[in-house]
Amino acid sequence: MVLESLDKMGHQPIPELRGYEGPWPPPEELRRRRMSFEEFARTPWEGNAEWVDGEAIFMIGFPPRLHARVIAKIVVLYASAFPELDVLPEQAVRLNEETLRKPDVVLDHHWTEQDLLSDNIDAPLVVVEVVSKSTRTQDYIDKAAEYAQAGIGQYWIVDWQVETITILRNDDGAWRTLAELTREEPIAEVSIADVGSVIVDLNEII
Repeated sequence: MVLESLDKMGHQPIPELRGYEGPWPPPEELRRRRMSFEEFARTPWEGNAEWVDGEAIFMIGFPPRLHARVIAKIVVLYASAFPELDVLPEQAVRLNEETLRKPDVVLDHHWTEQDLLSDNIDAPLVVVEVVSKSTRTQDYIDKAAEYAQAGIGQYWIVDWQVETITILRNDDGAWRTLAELTREEPIAEVSIADVGSVIVDLNEII
């Protein structure tokens, strides 16, 4: 499992937004484009972009401010509970030869650069996706299957639109529900592998 940063490529205006005359900021929309991984890696994406089965999957427009706020609160929660671990917002994760995803937050061991280059490290402890209108199917179905198969330890799905946080544990490639937080039952203590536990309060995150 290799964590790969796509953030050193620089940025350029999104071609799909040139000439856009609608409301600002533009609503988010998921687009797809066939390309090789080499072409994908060379492209200076503006915003979130992933690569799955020979297709670049990328977002144009911008998610609501609440989306970014939820990500920030998850980062603070993890950083406070696990100061010895890496908390990485929007970090690219190469799941296999055909799939590179970019979760909203990754919680992982603090690997050295030599470890990362060795391509001989464990899958991340936790990945988090904050659900958007345009990524709902991706987050609940496509990514859930991919993350389970790749050996991700836990998958947290934060859905601010329906006000839930679903916390799943990988059990030999299948997800088992550890907690389902709602406004009625907003708090749970969640153990993460052998690194410790964290108290999660939905009301503090959403």
